[in-house]
Amino acid sequence: MVLSSDIVSFNTPPLDLVVTPSNNANNVDFYPLLSWTDNNNYIYRYDVYFGNSIDNLILVSEYQTEKYFDLFNVQMIFYPLQNYYWKIVYRYYDMTIYESEIFKFTTKDIEFINIYPENN
Repeated sequence: MVLSSDIVSFNTPPLDLVVTPSNNANNVDFYPLLSWTDNNNYIYRYDVYFGNSIDNLILVSEYQTEKYFDLFNVQMIFYPLQNYYWKIVYRYYDMTIYESEIFKFTTKDIEFINIYPENN
């Protein structure tokens, strides 16, 4: 006797990430702290990718457990009014891997301060 059953498949729902700086944020400080929260307790590790080109993101942190990354640790010069991009690759305990969308922020402009005393 041979028994068979239908093949059942399912997809993991997309991760509901809340990120800081928020996607498309403007006037962001240089070297910001990237952070995120998610709705899933089964994530094992995170990889963080970052860059100034959406087509050339660089792995800046691998297999981290923290839900933040300090861009001060990246050896890169940040420019005023420049777009920067980042994404998170998250790994579940069963070692399945998923990628977030690519997030963007724009740095603030340089503020000039008058250091000379006013004429009296």
